[in-house]
Amino acid sequence: MKCNRHGLERTIPADRARKVRRRCAFACVMCRSGLIEYHHFRPEFADATRHDPEGITLLCARHHDEVTRGHIAPIQVEEADAVRRRDGLEGAETGLSVRRPPLVLVGPLLLSGDLGTLLRVNGEPVLELREDDESDRGLLLSARLRDDRGALKLTIENNVITARHDNWDVRDEGAEVTVNSGRGKIWLRLKRWPPHGLHIRQLRMRFGGWSLDMNNRGDGRIVRNPSTIMRQSVSAITVAPGHSWPRQRPGPAAVRPSAPEAC
Repeated sequence: MKCNRHGLERTIPADRARKVRRRCAFACVMCRSGLIEYHHFRPEFADATRHDPEGITLLCARHHDEVTRGHIAPIQVEEADAVRRRDGLEGAETGLSVRRPPLVLVGPLLLSGDLGTLLRVNGEPVLELREDDESDRGLLLSARLRDDRGALKLTIENNVITARHDNWDVRDEGAEVTVNSGRGKIWLRLKRWPPHGLHIRQLRMRFGGWSLDMNNRGDGRIVRNPSTIMRQSVSAITVAPGHSWPRQRPGPAAVRPSAPEAC
C-alpha cells in the first residue's frame, strides 16, 4: 500500500525521519538492532493523516513483522518507545562478518593478512584483528572511530558495530553504514564486505592534534592542525608490518580491487 485511506504516502520526509532515528537512538526500540524500519503506532499508518515523528518509532524487520502478525501488541510497542525516550538507551548494534582471508581497507590503504593492531594513530589503536577461538576460519575485528571533532562515536567490538546514540545521524542500510556529524557532514562511510571484512570508504577523524581525512578515490591526508604534514615525515601513524601509508596517489587498481568491488 503506497497511500493510506487519507492519501498519506508511506515515504517519511527526511527531516522527520531523522528526528525519529535520533529519538530512538538509531535502533529498534525492542532489541537495539541498527537494521530498522519505521512504524506508525500513534495512530497506526492506516489512520494517520500526517507523519508525526512523535507517533513513529523504529523496529527491526523481525519485530515489525511480529507487530503486523499480532505477536506483539500495539501497547507493547508504545511502552518500548516510551522506555527509549525516558532512559536514552545505548545506540544501535549490528553485526559484521570477518573470516579468512581477511580484507580490511581504510580509504586507499589495504590492510589484510595480518593479525594484531592494523592501524594505530598517535599511540591509540584504531583497528585490531585477532583470532576467534570459537571458529576455525573466523576472525574478530575491533575499532575505535572518532568523528571530525575528536569524540568517540562508533566502535566495533569483536565484530559488533555500535553507533553511539549522540551522533547527529546514523543510517545503516545493510551493505553500508553512513554517520553524519551535521547536515551534509559525513564523517564516516563504512561498507561491509561479507564474509571477509569491510571498507572504510570515507573517514574524517580527529585525534588530539592530528586529523585523518581518507576516501576511496585514492585521497588520504594526515593533518597536524593547522598545517598538513608531509607523508614522509609522519611518525604518529603506524600500520601493521608489511603495510605502509601510500606516498603517492594510488592508481585505480589500488583503490578499487576487482574482487571486493564485485561483492
